[in-house]
Amino acid sequence: MTTLVELRDVLCEERLREILDRAAGRTEDQVKELVGALAPRPAPPDVLRRLPEPRSSAAAATSPGPDLPLLAATRSGPAPPPRQPPRIEPISEDLRVLRVTVSRAFVADLEAARAALSHQIPDRSLEAVLHECIRRTLADCDRRRKGTGLPPRRPSHAIGRYIAASVRDAVWRRDDGRCTFVGTAGTRCGSTYQVQVHHIHPFANGGPATVDNLALLCAGHNRYQAERDFGAARIARAMAP
Repeated sequence: MTTLVELRDVLCEERLREILDRAAGRTEDQVKELVGALAPRPAPPDVLRRLPEPRSSAAAATSPGPDLPLLAATRSGPAPPPRQPPRIEPISEDLRVLRVTVSRAFVADLEAARAALSHQIPDRSLEAVLHECIRRTLADCDRRRKGTGLPPRRPSHAIGRYIAASVRDAVWRRDDGRCTFVGTAGTRCGSTYQVQVHHIHPFANGGPATVDNLALLCAGHNRYQAERDFGAARIARAMAP
């Protein structure tokens, strides 16, 4: 039913079978992408606007609830509106609309980034500025993961869980930057969120920091494996503040 609702604007008698076959088995987000490809919409202009202010406490005090004293309504005022989660809406095969609520500090930093990149991006395009910031962040993360690019050499003062940059990079490339945990059904997790380097043979038990003894796991599966190796109680104590 959800799929049919999403397809309501693109279904036609001539292509009914084709469109339904293309939508079969897709997730809701994938169906939305299909609709965007079948019926592209023009890209809206960049918009950065201030949200309307909530009703003042004085206005709220004029109509208190039947069981709420007037004084309490005046002092507390209305609750702030909940922040809406960001949404990415496909409007064509290649274009997406990003809707997100941001803080005043974010806007100030955005304007500073626009100014800093004004020679490179003179039209101040929001997409171009944000995309350039994302590219630079990813490049910085990639450099830190790989190290300085110099030949790997373990410093004499390095102890404990030190992993050479070349080893970390080899593990990252081998595992494609994704969690390698495989569940009982034989399905790999594949998450890219909070990916960590995991010692297959635990470091605490003498496991070496080698490519063969390291694997990428997301934070949840890394903790799961640690609990299997050492027990949930010990891990909870180790992670306690």
